[in-house]
This record gives sequence, C-alpha cells and structure tokens, in this order.
Amino acid sequence: MPNLSRRYGGAGEAARHRGSLGSLDGVFGNAEYAFGSIDQLEPLPGVHVVLHVNYVADGPPVFLVGPVSADLTFGSTLTLTADACAPTPVSYQWTLNSTNLLGATSSILRSTNMGLDRVGDYRVIATSGSGIATSVVAHVTVSIIAIRTQLVSQVVLLGNPLQLTLGVRGTEPFSYEWFKDGLVLSGVNSASLIIPAAGLSDAGDYFVRVKNISGAVTSATARVTVEARAPLFVVQPGGRLYAPRPLAPVELTALAEAGPPASYQWYRDGVAVPGATSTNYLVPTETAAGAGAYHVIASNTYGTATSEVARVLVGHVPPAFVRQPESNHGCPRWRGVVLRGGDRG
Repeated sequence: MPNLSRRYGGAGEAARHRGSLGSLDGVFGNAEYAFGSIDQLEPLPGVHVVLHVNYVADGPPVFLVGPVSADLTFGSTLTLTADACAPTPVSYQWTLNSTNLLGATSSILRSTNMGLDRVGDYRVIATSGSGIATSVVAHVTVSIIAIRTQLVSQVVLLGNPLQLTLGVRGTEPFSYEWFKDGLVLSGVNSASLIIPAAGLSDAGDYFVRVKNISGAVTSATARVTVEARAPLFVVQPGGRLYAPRPLAPVELTALAEAGPPASYQWYRDGVAVPGATSTNYLVPTETAAGAGAYHVIASNTYGTATSEVARVLVGHVPPAFVRQPESNHGCPRWRGVVLRGGDRG
C-alpha cells in the first residue's frame, strides 16, 4: 500500500503525518492529502485547506471527469475530456461504438471536421497497474443541416411586395426548392422568395426544401393571404405650415395603405393641382399664390379616401415669444411680454 502524506496548518504551526489508509479513517478535516513520501511535503503555516479526496488503493482507476454528450454542426470540431486517478500512472484508450480509435490515447480526444461517419457513442478506457475502468457514454450527434429561422405566415395587400425568407445553418453550399400548395415553383433557388407585386393568385401555402452535401431539411408551411382593400390613410398631411419668404418650398406628405396600391391627386382650395400625383407634393411658396388649403385623394379599384387638410401660409411666421414674463421672488411680474408672428387669433 502506498504512503499517504497529510499536511495542515493553523496560526503559524505545521505538522506532518504518515500512515496507511486505515490509520487515517476519521481524520479527514482541514487538511490536504497526497501520494508520496513525507519528505516531499513542506509546511503550510496559517493555511487551512479542505479537500474531498478520491483515494484509490490497490484498485482500478476512478474517473473524476467523464466525457459529455454533444450535438455538433457538420464540419465542426469535437472535443471530449476525461480524467481518472489511480495509485499508479493511468493510460487512456478512446472508443467509438465499442471500436478503438487509432491514436486516441490521451485524456483529451479532439476530432476536427466532424461528419456522419463519426456519430455515435464515445467512451474512454482508463488502465493502470491495478486495474481497468470504462467511462460513461458520451453520445455525439452531427446536425447535417438545420433550420435557424422558419417561414412566417403573412397578410399582403394586393399589388404590394411579398417576401418569404428561410434561415438555415450547416455546411454550404445550399440548394433551395420552393413549393406553393404542394407544387414546385420553378426558377427560385435562394433563401428568399420575392414577389414584387402580389396578386390574388399568389395566396396559398408555401414551404421550402433545403439540401447540402450531407442531407436535406424541409421548412414549416407559411400561409400567405392576399387582400384587396380600399385606401386608408396612415400618414396625413394635415396641420398648419408656415412659409416665410424666401424659404424653400413646403413639402406635403401623405400615405395610404391599399390593395392594389393607390393613385394620388393633390388639391389646392378644392382644385386639382396638375401633375401632383405622388405621395409627396412641393408647394411653391415664392409668391403668396402658393398659400391655400391642400388635401389629397387616394383611390384604387376598391374605393377612395380623402386626407386631412393642410393649410399653407406664405409670408407668415409661427407665433413665438421674444420676451418671457419675469419673476419677482417667486411672484410673476408680467412686464414686457411680446408675441410676434402668425395669424391673429
């Protein structure tokens, strides 16, 4: 039986003890135990150490650390670690599905560029002069290709863009095959399906199948609904806008959701403005003739909508205080308050 040394300290003293495993029963406390002769140990004054000791005497190795199961991506690196203790030196042999791995004879197993040929159950066998022990099983899998983000169902307005996108991980390159209502969509081989202007016939159930060198995966199904809708304003041009000469023209903006997309016509004081047929309109303010009440009408085949009125004032400035009320020790003293600019009232 090997010698067991014990060292401990407290308040500047040190002591040593040599004995067998049997003679040390019940003395595991604030102490450190190690294999070796007593002459190899130095006093540790003032140090208190508490250790849980794995002591093996004349028996097979005991695993302190065992390999852990892992799920890897195709082409990544596998690292498994083990550590066993015994009274005599320990040697290791890793196995995969009960077959010895050539050259895998250290406590750490590292395998690069993981593929399907190295999926399975890994163990390590620890051998010493006093016996043999086998570790727990580490089950290793390789995800050949996996979906990171799924397709999302959506509602699209008639004539507006439609886009479906799938996120995958794995080894590139990938090939994509898109399906609508169970039928292959020809000419689409990317992670995104883009339809610039969705029609009623584009409504349906979509999914995509992705392949790479190691396998294939199929996405969830996304349902696309295409709706026809009369215009509804989501951005209004309403309000009072000031254009003191000689500033640049005032810009009016409006936007209506519609399916199909709406057409626009701007009006000044109830009269259509020639050529003003987009979501934005630059009001000419070089002269007072640009002043007026402006609104826009959005229309499609399913209806029309009229925006709020924006009143443009040319040659006016917004009201603003040029002198504020003064305070006299917390009591307001209204003196010299001046308001300039704007309309009366």
